[in-house]
Amino acid sequence: MLMKIRKYVITKDLLKKYYNSSLTNSKGLIREADILQFKNCYARSYFLSCSSIEECGKALLAFNGLGRNLDDPAIQTTLKKNFEDHSSKNLIGLVSITNFTKISKEYLDFILKTSVSLQEGREKSLYADILEDGQVTIPNEVVSEKNSSDTLRLAQLIFENTENYIKTTKPRIYSSFEDKFFSLPLQKMINMFNEYDFWEYVLDQLKSNMKFDFMKYAVKYWELYFNKNKKFKETTSKRSK
Repeated sequence: MLMKIRKYVITKDLLKKYYNSSLTNSKGLIREADILQFKNCYARSYFLSCSSIEECGKALLAFNGLGRNLDDPAIQTTLKKNFEDHSSKNLIGLVSITNFTKISKEYLDFILKTSVSLQEGREKSLYADILEDGQVTIPNEVVSEKNSSDTLRLAQLIFENTENYIKTTKPRIYSSFEDKFFSLPLQKMINMFNEYDFWEYVLDQLKSNMKFDFMKYAVKYWELYFNKNKKFKETTSKRSK
């Protein structure tokens, strides 16, 4: 089902209220997940922990949105889509871990192993499901005590890191190219990155620029070639003749 874009207007005041509310809710979800964990309700505890991580992702999206050009309709639409998208919020919540200045190998292993199954596990921890082989699964059989406790621990770490980041950091002001890159359709952007011609263009830009500005290269290639169904190599070959 297609996601409906709501008609509200994103303002800086709204973003501030949203990231504060998301952080408050994230903390509450962790508290309730902890209670359920103590009561041996592992599947439901796991689900609330996943939801807490998403709320942190939402808080970061809103906080970083303060540095974007909110007068741009594309920025408005992209922020709204990300606010509604489980994958985007989950990924951004996990990325917040990188704000730690020191991460041991053991700690990194814990984060990676715990986070890999989050997207799929979130749904399985709440609903009964039918697998490809016809097997029926129920949440209490899918989520173990360790799955639940590890994810709760991860949610707590992400919340603490996100809260600290927002309290101690000023939102960065993004450039016009960074805003344009942020607004590019995700799947089409992935398709563009899979084009050999795109990397030919990047290499060409590197020859004439001392600074590697990937976002700027991606936006320019999108505007000049990909979005017009043109190829950089073909265009430059015609010019040289």
